[in-house]
Amino acid sequence: MSSGSLPLATYHRTQALGEGSFGSVVTVYNDDGEEFAMKLFIPDDEEDNDETLELGALLEISILRLLRESNGHVNIVEIADVQGDYCDDEDEAGAGTSGCLGMAMPLYPLGSLEQAIDSQSPLIQKRADKIRISHGILSAVNYLHENGLMHRDIKASNIMLAQDEENDTIKPVLIDFSLVKIVDGTMFGNSDYSFPPLGEDEDEPTTHTGQAGTATYMSPEVNDCEPYGLRADLWSVGVVLLELLQKSTLQAVKASQAESLIQERLQKLPQDKPFPTMVRKLLQRDPEERWTARQCLEHMSTSLFANYDVPPVKTICLKQALPFDEDKEEEEENVAPTAGSRDKKTPRKPPRVDPVVERRRKNIRKLCHELDCQHPMTLHAANCFCERMLELDDELDDLKASQTMLDCVVLAHKVFEVEMLDLNSLEEEYKSFAEWDLDTYRDNESTILMMMDYCLYPRELVAGLVDR
Repeated sequence: MSSGSLPLATYHRTQALGEGSFGSVVTVYNDDGEEFAMKLFIPDDEEDNDETLELGALLEISILRLLRESNGHVNIVEIADVQGDYCDDEDEAGAGTSGCLGMAMPLYPLGSLEQAIDSQSPLIQKRADKIRISHGILSAVNYLHENGLMHRDIKASNIMLAQDEENDTIKPVLIDFSLVKIVDGTMFGNSDYSFPPLGEDEDEPTTHTGQAGTATYMSPEVNDCEPYGLRADLWSVGVVLLELLQKSTLQAVKASQAESLIQERLQKLPQDKPFPTMVRKLLQRDPEERWTARQCLEHMSTSLFANYDVPPVKTICLKQALPFDEDKEEEEENVAPTAGSRDKKTPRKPPRVDPVVERRRKNIRKLCHELDCQHPMTLHAANCFCERMLELDDELDDLKASQTMLDCVVLAHKVFEVEMLDLNSLEEEYKSFAEWDLDTYRDNESTILMMMDYCLYPRELVAGLVDR
């Protein structure tokens, strides 16, 4: 399954739509006159004064770049394009959008589910509408979870309503993937790959994003700073469906306050009807007792969701979804098998590793160790970034002549590690980074993102790479 190629078109700004966590949203149109919402990721230097790209922006673009075309889902936002921030020419980048990393998305004139609930919109008043929206939300979350992705910020304001042109109904669309996490190796072709736990220590609250959701929708295990996994998303879904069912959004400043309000509302629900039953199963305090998205879809397939098919399991393979060399991939797929090759049982010998590649991997391991990298994906990502940047920097392997390898490791650290580096003092704290330059990193950060086809996740796991 392919995630397609990006048009990398020119966009022209018309008007502002609003402000988001990591930038502003504006209406734009391309040269064909098609309108989109463009989310501009404006570097924020107020906190650490480094003016590099926000991690949330990098994560959101990387995941949504993947979840397109064949790998898309009808209930997950599909981005139309990405605009790189490496262009300083306003005429080339489009009036009012130059100098910023941007992501073109569909416009949603019907607004969010939160707006619909608060305004008592006729779009969600009928029972059939509530069931359709619930099924769509659960289908989207099920697709994410079966691919090892956790959204971490599911809430009514992050669910847009869109016109489903196929059957002239309203469908929900899940947006805002700035807190997304990969929790296993499913997309890398290895579901048994070991990923570190996602629990957060209350005494050391530094994380990738500084937060793990929105208080009203935050699961008890996240609020209690305990290890949490995919089922934390299902609590959030339960809160959204509770709001939808009762036609009123919850207003809570703290997660503990929200949980009390949730319990009060649950007590008022009927005991023997399928919709309230499902909501209760989603709002089990013990995550082990909480229903998964697939359990909801299957258990309710003969009652609440009787008019909907249970979605098949559909998994993504990053290497196939976003191949770096499409021509080479096609050649490999079209090679005719030789006589007897189908039944050949002799195992293949592992390919010989080029000494230059081995030295590069050794240097990257050393740099990751120096930065105290804990997540195994950091190594894989840094190697992948270096392979791509070799096309632009033939001195990459010479640490005295080029900073590119250092920048690849720093960016991989930024994407996968829990502890954030202080980029303003990096050259003072680490010996290998004594000559490291922040301005050069800023340029390379955008270039690496572009060379990775706007998806910073490595396309495959390199065997033996994390063995030290």
